[in-house]
Amino acid sequence: MGVTKVVIISARQGVKYAPHIAAVVREVRGPATDFAKTRVEASRQRRLAVTKAASVRDGSVLQLLHGEQTVWVVYSGDNPVSEHPDIGVPLAELVEHADLDRRRPPEDFPSPKERASAARKKTVSKVHVPRRRSAKGDEEGDDKGNAEAVKAAVEEPEAPQDRPLSP
Repeated sequence: MGVTKVVIISARQGVKYAPHIAAVVREVRGPATDFAKTRVEASRQRRLAVTKAASVRDGSVLQLLHGEQTVWVVYSGDNPVSEHPDIGVPLAELVEHADLDRRRPPEDFPSPKERASAARKKTVSKVHVPRRRSAKGDEEGDDKGNAEAVKAAVEEPEAPQDRPLSP
């Protein structure tokens, strides 16, 4: 298929479906923006709690649910210090029935650099890279086997195959 044909087909499809696509974008844009804002704000509050826990003596962070909202409570030792986000509930009431064994030190939370590195490793591990086989047929394809195969090919050229000559 030539480039001209692709451009013509794309233009026709664009004219045909553009109004539908525009309508879908208008409907989805608001909820998608709100969802993205809440996720960014939640990660910001977690980051603030971890930073606060790192700045206090014997700091730790506990994740709690208050209604449908996630709240991060910062502890100094066994005493609650602050909550992120501030929801207006007293700390004593918020952590009254909490399981304090679930607290985590700030070192358990990966830095952005560590998260990016872990994501990169996951992506790279999914990519299949076929390995070269050496002349010996082993999977590793070590340099020694490759060097021997190249040396043998240079020194001993292959004999011509016995084929009937076709007129």
